[in-house]
Amino acid sequence: RRTSRRKSQHVPKLGSLFSGCGGLDLAFIGHGFELAFVAEVDRHACAVLKRHRPDVPNVGDVKLVRGERLPTVDLLTFGSPCQDISRANTKSTYGLHDRRSGLIWQVVRLIAEMRRTGMLPKLLVWENVDALADPKWRSQYDEVIGAFRNNGYRHQTYVEMALEAGVPQLRK
Repeated sequence: RRTSRRKSQHVPKLGSLFSGCGGLDLAFIGHGFELAFVAEVDRHACAVLKRHRPDVPNVGDVKLVRGERLPTVDLLTFGSPCQDISRANTKSTYGLHDRRSGLIWQVVRLIAEMRRTGMLPKLLVWENVDALADPKWRSQYDEVIGAFRNNGYRHQTYVEMALEAGVPQLRK
């Protein structure tokens, strides 16, 4: 009688920052990724995450998280706040150096901490508004990309229409 030996397949792990209700992560979960952790502080979004992913730990506020304490993941997603760079914002703002959108620098810090402990994710996916590519914010966007590059990442920027993702809106 023959016994077949299956190689145990590596299930890729996904970590999620600024998780919201978990929409960005659904595409990766649908392609075999296992959600290792989320990071969200909004109480309504946390309630949705807890209901749909009760076994996934919420590490909370990205400002308080330490990279060396996060589980090792293959992919890290983050949809950082966009209020300070959105075209809908009509007030004066400092963009990626402002209070909300500036939280992207916490991701840069976490990546550096993860690199120092040898836990660097293979892939990063940053979702945000297309206004980052506008001349007004482009130099700040380039700063963030440069910081990721300094940690060993290459990048590719994509701008897609919401309609292409099934959202009935005509916005990028």
